[in-house]
Amino acid sequence: MKKNSIALNTGRPTYTGTELNLDPARLGRILWLIMAMLVLIHSLIMGVNFLIGEPFSYFVTDLFNLDKERNFPTFFSTVILLFSAVLFALIAIFQKPLDNSSYFSWLGLSIIFLFASADEFISIHEYFNKLKEFLNTGGIFYYSWIIPYSIFVIAFVLLYGRFFFRLQPYFRHRFLLAGIVYLLGTIGMEMIGGWYADHYSKTVWPYICAVTIEESLEMAGIIILIETLLDYLTSLTDSITISFSPAKQR
Repeated sequence: MKKNSIALNTGRPTYTGTELNLDPARLGRILWLIMAMLVLIHSLIMGVNFLIGEPFSYFVTDLFNLDKERNFPTFFSTVILLFSAVLFALIAIFQKPLDNSSYFSWLGLSIIFLFASADEFISIHEYFNKLKEFLNTGGIFYYSWIIPYSIFVIAFVLLYGRFFFRLQPYFRHRFLLAGIVYLLGTIGMEMIGGWYADHYSKTVWPYICAVTIEESLEMAGIIILIETLLDYLTSLTDSITISFSPAKQR
């Protein structure tokens, strides 16, 4: 049976019409390369700063520091989370006429990752660090936002466990791998980094290493997720095409 294809259409009055076929394997390699470059640049800058005892350039350091917000690494993480949300939405749209029961599950995942993208960009989770004052947390819970977000993760597993169990083994295992890698970074290594920040400072080498591993795992988890979502889409369709066509004259 011939599969359908997914096409994202945009109108541009200056184009005569063109199509861009999205190659999942090539896109994955590009994302891994960008991630590797960001981690390498961050590591080199942190290494130089550590050796000379102070930032050689506050501007350049902040621009590539994985522990800072609203810089190149944050922008990249925001974009790949947003792209994941778009892919979940595309799957939901495509699945609706085929399996209406799973439509809302895929749509819910899209909304969750849309929130995650916004959280990454404007640091919504940081507001939950005020819980530290009320709960008197420290050590691995130095960043107290971990507590409510961990509760959400548990609720998510309970709510979506059956949904993921119904997926084909390949996709189920890939989604599980992406989730484990991501959570090891965003919660696991955040706990370790928080412990060092609480007992020592954010300038000690172990804390810098913890942050580097944390952010690397977060980005890696999302890239694995994107690769899996693209594989899922291509299992349902012949191709993923972005087409540009002339805007209709009114």
